[in-house]
Amino acid sequence: MSVTPLSRILPAAVGLAVAGVVVGIAAWMLPVNLRSVSPALLKSAGTGTPTVAALGRDLVDLERIGPASQLLAAAKIVNDPRAPALERAIEAFALQQPALIAWGG
Repeated sequence: MSVTPLSRILPAAVGLAVAGVVVGIAAWMLPVNLRSVSPALLKSAGTGTPTVAALGRDLVDLERIGPASQLLAAAKIVNDPRAPALERAIEAFALQQPALIAWGG
C-alpha cells in the first residue's frame, strides 16, 4: 500500500471546498418561496400555460383522482373559474369507479 502524497490530495481538497462554497452561495441566492418573486413575473411566466383546474381535468381523464383532488383544492384557493367543472368531473368519476376512490385513484 502506497501513501498518497500531500501534493495530490491538497489540490483536490481545495477544489472541493471551493465548489462547496459556490454551491452554497448559489443556494443562498434562490428565492425561498414564491412570495419573494414579483407577481408580474409569475403572471408573465404563466401566460399560455394550462390552469390548475385544466391540469386536474387531465388527471381525471387519466383516472388519477388523488392528485386531481389536490389540484381541485388548489383551484379553489386561487379562484379558478374551472374549479366547479373539475369538482363535477371528480364526482362523476367517483360514481363510475367507486372502488378506485378508496385507493386515491
